[in-house]
This record gives sequence, structure tokens and C-alpha cells, in this order.
Amino acid sequence: MHGKVDVEVQRFLDRETGNRLNYFELTGQFADGYLTASLQEWSAYYSNRMSYEEVMWLLERLNGERLLSDQRIEQLVIEKAVEISAQWVSVEEVSAEALPAINPEVAIYEAEEPEIRLFEDGIGVKGQKSTRQHSGKPAADLGSAGASTSRVISDVALLECRDGHHQYLCEGIDAQGQCCVSLEQRVRQAVQAEYGDQPDRLNVVAISDGASHIRQSVQEIFGQMPTVILDWYHLRKKTRELMSMIAMNKTDKERHLPHILSQLWSGAVDSVLDYLRTQVQVRNAAKHEEFIGYLEKHRHEIIDYEKRQNTGKPVGSGRMEKGVDQVIGHRQKKKGMAWSAKGSKALAILKVVELNGLWQQLWWPKQQLEAAA
Repeated sequence: MHGKVDVEVQRFLDRETGNRLNYFELTGQFADGYLTASLQEWSAYYSNRMSYEEVMWLLERLNGERLLSDQRIEQLVIEKAVEISAQWVSVEEVSAEALPAINPEVAIYEAEEPEIRLFEDGIGVKGQKSTRQHSGKPAADLGSAGASTSRVISDVALLECRDGHHQYLCEGIDAQGQCCVSLEQRVRQAVQAEYGDQPDRLNVVAISDGASHIRQSVQEIFGQMPTVILDWYHLRKKTRELMSMIAMNKTDKERHLPHILSQLWSGAVDSVLDYLRTQVQVRNAAKHEEFIGYLEKHRHEIIDYEKRQNTGKPVGSGRMEKGVDQVIGHRQKKKGMAWSAKGSKALAILKVVELNGLWQQLWWPKQQLEAAA
């Protein structure tokens, strides 16, 4: 894995400089350090499946000696994520105006009407304190629940491609962990690469949980708001949560909920608003107004879910929920962990590459090109 062999060290004299060099220095090999690509790839791969410390111990168990510390493994991950991000930066920028035009309205209830579905969601993990534990270990792998004073938020997008698979997208970072290429730019680049030659208007349908920053992001991507569907799961969850605080008691809640949910399932927002204003005895006036405001705000995103479901088209963002869990949640939301923005986003970048099926190409691009030839 690490290519280590026992050799007798020989020194060579550089006649021009007078320096004494070993063979690798003389030939310019291992200029980036004495770590093989296999060792780096192995460490990065398992870093998205277990803690850096666990990767360190597993590596030692397999090789009989400690080849890398957990801090060095984390550094390798960040360096690779920065390298990937630099590749993304080098791709030509795409403005919203340069994208193919999108249809302002899409026939979302027509089974035969093609759609390009875009999912976007954000996920937060516990952020590190400004100082670390006295042991010197990164808080990412040994922080306690009390070690966090903020949250690190990452947005992930899924773009449906021509062949039906979904491309995972996230922002890129520089060596300081700052965004160097935005998620919106990454989505525009992906849309241009996948659909840039399409002469007709694009039937883009964005399915989201209704968060304001996601709606703003989608609008920024295309320069206008595409067709947006409020995810049924989040609509139902929000309804249940608010009605638990609005209804006078549990009996009232259980009496009102079936009617409200059945009306929302068919997209009858006006009927629900009228019902809330005339038929519900209110315990918490502030939450009652909040629910009414929520429905009015998302009126045009609440559809006839039953009718759309009958066409075989999705009414929720379950795929997106699974996506953010794969990219970030599964590795980073374990008990006791806290993260820097740089560390969290670096792992996300590597996972996105893996989920897009580009892992081998990332580490061994020449071999992949030769195999494809």
C-alpha cells in the first residue's frame, strides 16, 4: 500500500551545486512527499466512513506500524478537497443568462411531460469552539456535545441528468476553508454541461422543504424562479407540529388534522385557510397566525399531491434527504463530534466525488484514460 522497501541509502554529489542528494532527490521523485497514491486514496476513502483516529489505528493494524497520524490523515483529506475545488474553479464560469431558457410553467400532472428535477437541501453539524481540547486532538473526532458554540451549514444539490441518474453538487473551498466556487455556480456548470445543447426550453422542477435561502438559491441559479413544489413530507410535518400548539387539546387536534391534511393533499389551500379561520378554536394565537402565514407564503408551491403521485412523479424530497445524509450526516452527525467549516466541507467534497462515480478518476486519471482508450 505504501510502497515501502528496505534499501541502502546512497548519496550522490551534484557537481553544479555541491549538494549531496539521495536517489529520490536526484531524480525528483516524491516531490510531494513520501506517500504513495494508494496510501492517500485508502486514507481518504475510509475517512468518510470512520473517524480519523479509527482510520489511523486500522492503517496500523493492516501494516504493522503507524504510517500516518490522525492529524496527517485529516490534512490529506483537506488538501485533496482543495485540489478538487481548484479543478472546479478552473471550469469556465456560467451565468444564469448563458443557460438554456426554462419554462415558467411545467405540466407537472402530465405523466409524459419530461422534467429536469432539481433537489437542494441544507444540513448542519456542530461547530468547533474557538479553542481545542488540551490533548491537541482535533475536535472533529473527540469533541464533546458541549464543545460547540455554532453550527456548520452545508448545502447539497442533486441535479437529474438525461439518463435518469442524479449528479451530486456542493461548493468548493480554498486552503483556508473559504468558499471559492459557490453551489449555485456548480449547478449552473452542471446544467450547462448536461443540457446546454438542448434547443427547447427546460422543464425544471425544484422540489424543496420551503426554506427561504433554498428558494433564493434556486432563483439565483436560473435568474428566475422555476416551477417549485413544496415537499409533502415537510408540509405534513409542519402541519402536525403547528396544530399541536394551535388546537385546544389532543382531542381537538386529532379531530382537525385528518381534514386539514386531506385538503392539503389535494392542494386545496383556500379551503384549509377558511377552515383554520372559522372552525378551529385557537389555544396559541401566534402559532395560528404563523400557520396561516406559512400556507399563504407557499400557496403556489402546494400542489395536488394525489394527482401528481398518480402520474408516478415524485411529490417529496426523500431522495434529497438521503443525499445530504450520505454526503454529510452519516459521517459527521455522530454523538460528540464537532467540526470546523474546512474539515466538514472537505469531507463533503470527497463524498460528492465518490457518489458521482469519479473516485477512481480522481486518484488515477492516467490509468482511467488509458483504460477508456
